[in-house]
Amino acid sequence: MTSSPEGRVRSLKRFMLKGKLDGLRVVVTRPEPFATPLIEAIEAHAGQAIYYPTIAIEAIDDPHSIASATGMLIDADIIILISRNAIEFASQLLDEKLFNKPAIAVIGQSSADTFSTLFKRQVGIMPATTIDSEGLLQTPSLQPAQVKDKRIVIIRGEGGREHLANRLAERGARVNYVELYRRTIPQGHHRKPDPDWINGKINAVITTSNAILENLLEMTPESQRAALLNIPQIVASKRGQKVAASLGFLYDAVVSDNASTDALIDTLIKWQQNRVNHPD
Repeated sequence: MTSSPEGRVRSLKRFMLKGKLDGLRVVVTRPEPFATPLIEAIEAHAGQAIYYPTIAIEAIDDPHSIASATGMLIDADIIILISRNAIEFASQLLDEKLFNKPAIAVIGQSSADTFSTLFKRQVGIMPATTIDSEGLLQTPSLQPAQVKDKRIVIIRGEGGREHLANRLAERGARVNYVELYRRTIPQGHHRKPDPDWINGKINAVITTSNAILENLLEMTPESQRAALLNIPQIVASKRGQKVAASLGFLYDAVVSDNASTDALIDTLIKWQQNRVNHPD
């Protein structure tokens, strides 16, 4: 993630005013560079962060795909960058001149900041309500009258959700994908010590995507899976909560407003306060 040291210090000072985690031991599973701000914020709140990435993001750097993507982006009326990863890889793999369009859409402020930093310009479309696809679909620029017969390109990772594209197609848009990265299980994870799920010293696990949840279970030794399934999960959406339940986690996953560091810290603090006030 692209952020200045000064900005990070300001964020940590702001976090420290919110509350304490009182030694709460939290496993952080998101990959770098997105893990570091969350780990620092947990520790700034007197929590303990255990870094255990369960997903790796790698570029799809295929010349044929890049040539095809370039053609689609030249003709696009609207470009949607679905995540910070999409923005990062677009800046690495594609000509920045392709993004000199007024109708660039992202799904959150952190994505907007990343785009501005890397492309030296502002986005034109961003949700004003929820930080998700539904929020984006509510923006004035993506209503049926505005997108009918428009060419929309969604830049995403391999095998992403179809919901946004389907809704835009229902509104009359012509939608194509550009897939610039894939999600994998980290290489060499079997050589890395696993968190000791059995010892009862881990209080919660932050899992902000379905792939992270699924990989977490796959990477955990069979002998420790029952213990893992008994540890509360902090997720970033109702959909993540349903996935956790379907995978066999015994507690209802705690749903954060979104996957930002601010929202996750707020969720952890409220959850910890509830644990203290209502112990089992």
